[in-house]
Amino acid sequence: MIGRKVAKRLAEVYRKRFLRVTRDRTYGRDDHYSVDGKEFHDFLYERDYEPWLLEIADSLNYSKPRDLEEFVMGLQTGRSLALVTRDWTIPERQDFGQRILVRFAEDILREAHEPTTYAHERESRIEVREALLLPLELDGYIYRSGKLYQSDKNVLNEEQEANLLLELINVVRLDNALVMDHHLKMSETQYLDGHWWDSIGNARAFFEEVLKQVAIKYSREHPGDPIDDNPKAVDVRLYLEKVGLFSHSEIMAIKEVYALLSESGNHPHISEQDQARMMRNLSLTLSSLPCSRHKKCYRLQTSRALRVTAVGHCLHLDVEAVMPVIKPLPTTTAP
Repeated sequence: MIGRKVAKRLAEVYRKRFLRVTRDRTYGRDDHYSVDGKEFHDFLYERDYEPWLLEIADSLNYSKPRDLEEFVMGLQTGRSLALVTRDWTIPERQDFGQRILVRFAEDILREAHEPTTYAHERESRIEVREALLLPLELDGYIYRSGKLYQSDKNVLNEEQEANLLLELINVVRLDNALVMDHHLKMSETQYLDGHWWDSIGNARAFFEEVLKQVAIKYSREHPGDPIDDNPKAVDVRLYLEKVGLFSHSEIMAIKEVYALLSESGNHPHISEQDQARMMRNLSLTLSSLPCSRHKKCYRLQTSRALRVTAVGHCLHLDVEAVMPVIKPLPTTTAP
């Protein structure tokens, strides 16, 4: 699913692609910005978009570039399709909007990969690729040969998972919530900037802080089971097992995950980018467990099954499926 952050980026890319500036040489007057509606119409027409979508595009107020942005973002929420899907539910509109968003992303990325002899076009097309490719990967899409594919090797909707996890942290009322939020956001920012090892480092720091704060909070609520205010990672794991929040096998699994996060970079057969994505997934998934165990907030857990088995330094994680399975996306034809 394309999340709101990526939909907003896509909307900005389309606005910049079709933005036109009318220079006003009158002293003291500003230049006028607008969207080239005819060029946008032709862009959609040449790529076989349906007549009803062309009509919606033609109805936009192109003297206000923001209207084009809101139209693209409205595909994610379903708002832009309300007039042509009056009898549909909101989830049906949003599902249909996802298909159109995927096509929009594919078409603008295809254009961005076309060769050009003009320097300004090369620069703008590089900007499009940089703006979309990595954020789309975080939402679970990979771009290959002009098509976007959903890949199960990114098993999480990261934006949704991160929001649920932060909500769970607030419900449990852990200390240092701002620190955890900082590590989580920095991990995402560094991933988008291509700083793979820094991204993994902040994912590890987030995971470690969650475990530590759960242990400290449990200790305060149970004076008979004390722990230091600033315990080491190994002491945290031993404490969580001693007080019964985790079994021995679960603690061993957490230990191996922590080792995996700490030793990233030593996996020559996995690309740096893939390592960063997988480490973020592991950190997000496992960080929800200690919070849920502490307060039994099962209503905030996702319904996926989690099985973690650690043997030596080999970790096997099954969250509905970890091995990459690429599936073609559906068409945008209305049901």
